[in-house]
Amino acid sequence: MKSLRPKGLAMALVVLGLDQLSKYWLLI
Repeated sequence: MKSLRPKGLAMALVVLGLDQLSKYWLLI
């Protein structure tokens, strides 16, 4: 886990966030 760079972690969080948003959009 320590090998992960801040930029990579941030991008992963963004991808997860977009996935969550898409799921909410589908529910709406």
